[in-house]
Amino acid sequence: MKVLLVSWHCRNGTAEGLVAARVAEALARHGHEVTLLTRTAPDLEGVEVHRVEPDPPGAFDRLSRAMDRWGRVGAIPHLLRGCTVEEAGWVRAVARRASELGPFDVLHSRLNPASSHLAALAVLERIDLPWCAYFSDPWPHHLYPEPYRFTVGPLSRRRQERFLDTMLDRAGSLIFPSGQLRDWLLVGPREEFRGKAFVAPHPGTAGASPAVSFLKT
Repeated sequence: MKVLLVSWHCRNGTAEGLVAARVAEALARHGHEVTLLTRTAPDLEGVEVHRVEPDPPGAFDRLSRAMDRWGRVGAIPHLLRGCTVEEAGWVRAVARRASELGPFDVLHSRLNPASSHLAALAVLERIDLPWCAYFSDPWPHHLYPEPYRFTVGPLSRRRQERFLDTMLDRAGSLIFPSGQLRDWLLVGPREEFRGKAFVAPHPGTAGASPAVSFLKT
């Protein structure tokens, strides 16, 4: 299978970066053709890695940065896009690069951060692919359980949760590292997505069979 893997982090000193690298290499070892679009540039065995730089800021991006000095008004662009100026530029660049490198059989993206899933949504606007979305942590952050606390305004909460609902609805399969996280996020109206939710613990260095089983969509 030709796998397009989108992950902001990859072997860059972060926990998610380490796991993303293990997943990519595990898929390659099992005979898949893996193309990784990432913000970093690691050397991965058997994986075609493309470091994607964010697009230069456009007019809206420059306005967003200027608005950062305007207090709460400066939060409006971030609210609309669901990410920072840099992340928005990366999302655009990933979608364009994916359309240039295709075709692919399946898309896999890894949250954390959410920009990886936002990039996947942008890819799907250009290419029709089955999508496997991985959630390493609760997102949006205000959905973290106690004792975590995040100060988020009501508009931002609703906007981010709309992004979450779009991700859950659009993805063909949803992967969580534990049943606890799956059950924490997929409650209430989101219970309808449990039928396509799977648990795949983080792969270790010795074996990675969970890393290759979750691409069933």
